[in-house]
Amino acid sequence: MFTYGQVEAALAKLHGVDSRALGAFRGRIKHFQRLGIVPSSPGRGRKISYEMEHVLIWTFCLELSQFGIDPTIIERFVRASGYAIIAEFEKASRLTEDIYWAFYPNIMSNWFYSDDGLFGTIRTDCFSASQVSATKIEVEFGRRVSLINLTKLKKELDAALEELKDD
Repeated sequence: MFTYGQVEAALAKLHGVDSRALGAFRGRIKHFQRLGIVPSSPGRGRKISYEMEHVLIWTFCLELSQFGIDPTIIERFVRASGYAIIAEFEKASRLTEDIYWAFYPNIMSNWFYSDDGLFGTIRTDCFSASQVSATKIEVEFGRRVSLINLTKLKKELDAALEELKDD
């Protein structure tokens, strides 16, 4: 279990956020709370504890933000596949080989309707390091693909969280 302050500090460290940019960064992670991706504060003066799964989802959302994907698209994507993302993080923690999450955003041209409106698609797959090759990626995704090394991301997150325990 983690406090909001611990999560914020770990995520800021993970993303190399300078103290001068902490306000904007805090706004981004609070925005994900307002979208309902992770639990928000239960009220003034009351604290909420976050499970590791919440921290992983926040971490993943911020990685997608690094690609410039709109938070509302991220929110819809995470609602549709959040548990699969957590499972991939867990798999990345167990295996000796790095796991890469590959995605092909098709946000401008491939739309479908969900209960709360239009949603561009984000096609995904996971590969181990030995499976990642230009040929495989081209066959699976075509001309455009983005990769996130889930193993490295999880290790860096764990190190940032562990460092908070020492403080």
